[in-house]
Amino acid sequence: MPLPPNVPTPSRRSSRIAYQRDQRSISSSDTQPQDSTDSQSTQSSSVVTADTSSNNNGPVDSSTLADDLRESRITEEGAVGGTEEPRGPLDCAICLQPCVHPAKLPCSHIFCFLCLKGFAQQSRRCAMCRTPIPHNYLERPELVQVPEPTSLENGYQWFYEGRNGGWWRYEERMSDEIEQNYASNAKDVFETLICGEVYVVDLAQMIQFPKHHPSRSRKIKRELLEQMGRQCKGVAGIH
Repeated sequence: MPLPPNVPTPSRRSSRIAYQRDQRSISSSDTQPQDSTDSQSTQSSSVVTADTSSNNNGPVDSSTLADDLRESRITEEGAVGGTEEPRGPLDCAICLQPCVHPAKLPCSHIFCFLCLKGFAQQSRRCAMCRTPIPHNYLERPELVQVPEPTSLENGYQWFYEGRNGGWWRYEERMSDEIEQNYASNAKDVFETLICGEVYVVDLAQMIQFPKHHPSRSRKIKRELLEQMGRQCKGVAGIH
């Protein structure tokens, strides 16, 4: 009895099995180079990563790089400048001008002596950090630059009377201001700031006094520096 046409004969089944086996073999040979290539790519990527890691000691972080650059810059500046203090005039935080007779407090803040004297008499604390000022500091201030005897171009200097006798020289800026008013004859009476307080200078009567305390007046005078001799006690309260 003949087999139905849709049922393969044994010989046809064997041929089909052989055909499928050949197809699997071809498919395996086609995919093997790709797997090999992927493996080689993975290995080379690992090598590159390892090299990068060994050269840079890990991935570079932007913040770390910025810190390194900052430290390098600080190191270079330190090597160039060293520990030497900045040169040039010191600025006073009170009058916002170059310090005249700069004095340093125990907290290391520096001011004009007269500016320092003003807030020291009022609060006994540093105007910057509020550190207490020793009670005897004004008698023995720590001067950054010792004042040198100076006079105006014409040789004269302005003095004010001391509380316990003798005369004090005005500091340079104040002396120049008085001399300008004296030479111009523009004003016999003018106001100025001394130790953070408004003072009235009367060139007609040759006196000065705090604006709000007229009874605390002192005599002033214009004299050649060399003629004062021992009468001159120092500059603006600095012996």
